[in-house]
Amino acid sequence: MDDHLNLWVSVPSRPPYVVQCDRDAVTEHNASCQAEGYREYQLQTDALPEPFIGNIKASVVQLNLNPAFAEENVAEHERPRFKRCSKVDKPFGMYPVEQNAKQ
Repeated sequence: MDDHLNLWVSVPSRPPYVVQCDRDAVTEHNASCQAEGYREYQLQTDALPEPFIGNIKASVVQLNLNPAFAEENVAEHERPRFKRCSKVDKPFGMYPVEQNAKQ
């Protein structure tokens, strides 16, 4: 990742999955979303974050469904294999793929 700091290697191994330098801002934001009708805007900290995929210096960016959250993601993200794959320091950021993974 060239001259950029890779914070993905600092993501805690259990919830809340928030790096130390973001913890105060995330806590403050989520506290501000406690009122009824605003909880959907809270940042989900019980599931591993899934960051960008690709070269951060690319001239073209494809936007997908993110950010999105589904409760079933929490169980998937807690699987040891997912955690192991997600913590690997990849050249283009974190990407949950194992070389021998089966579909």
